[in-house]
Amino acid sequence: MPTRSIRRILKVVQLDCVEDLEVHCTWNLATLGRFVLHLGRMGNLPWLLLWCIHVLPHTAPKQEEHCITQLTAQFPNLPHL
Repeated sequence: MPTRSIRRILKVVQLDCVEDLEVHCTWNLATLGRFVLHLGRMGNLPWLLLWCIHVLPHTAPKQEEHCITQLTAQFPNLPHL
């Protein structure tokens, strides 16, 4: 599904009512990062499962860590595994 379609869906959904979310895709961290603001508005989300997220081969470990930190910072109440 194109990311444009996903953004359209996210615009009509009441994000603070989302209680369950699984992301199963072959996105890279940069693509997933485009949705961080939407994910951050999901205040009632008790957990988040990210599956098959790819890191580009030329991504430096510090850059990967920075992206993951930005993502998880949106969910301070979620347990981090």
